[in-house]
Amino acid sequence: MSSTRRDLELIGGASPWRHWEMDSLDKPRQPRSAAVQPEQPAAAEASAQRAALAQDKAFKKARADGLREGREEGRKAGYEAGLAEGRAAAQAELEQRSKELLQPIGELAEEFSHALGHMSEEVTGQLVELALAIGQSMALECIEEHPEIATIAVRSILESEVAPGSHPQLLLNPVDIDAVRSALGDELAVLGWQIKPDERVSRGGCLVKSELSQIDATWESRWRTLTAKVRRRQPGAGQDTADKDTSGKDDAGESEA
Repeated sequence: MSSTRRDLELIGGASPWRHWEMDSLDKPRQPRSAAVQPEQPAAAEASAQRAALAQDKAFKKARADGLREGREEGRKAGYEAGLAEGRAAAQAELEQRSKELLQPIGELAEEFSHALGHMSEEVTGQLVELALAIGQSMALECIEEHPEIATIAVRSILESEVAPGSHPQLLLNPVDIDAVRSALGDELAVLGWQIKPDERVSRGGCLVKSELSQIDATWESRWRTLTAKVRRRQPGAGQDTADKDTSGKDDAGESEA
């Protein structure tokens, strides 16, 4: 053994001699679990983001559902309000049209009645009948020029409190059907009314039939109502006038049948 090695053994004591390696200077490594710990805040943040996204998605869905329900309620309310406004406007139009069509005729008959009040009842009655005949001719000409008058007759039934019953059928002159369907087709369809052509129904009027009842809004029926009112206002109107009104009604009913 060389003197140098022996000297080293004396310095190191009983410890055996070994070569120096670089690993011997490395510090002890920390456990793997300690190195993962800094990543825990990032995982918590990602979890919070997912929760926020889920909450935002639920909020958006609830908001969309609320908007959809609100639109549906608004649509229904708007439809009902529009329907009410449309009926009110139609009623005003009906009154105006009826006034334009029938009021001049009644005024004409009344003027004859007042102007000739000093004449005999027979002459006065004859002149009133003449005025009514002239008025009827004028009204029929107006109906020929304005097919929408039939629409007014139908609207008057819709606005009345008379229920036609189940499965109502609306009978119209074939010439008037297009005008009525264009103005009231949607509303009649909702109510379940069936529009049918009937040449026996005069232009400008209509007839509604159901299993339970019948509503007569024909031109002849409305004209009878007007003439009856005019005749009852004449001096000396009594049983003869009533008989004439009843006779005219029966004759018209037979012609319609």
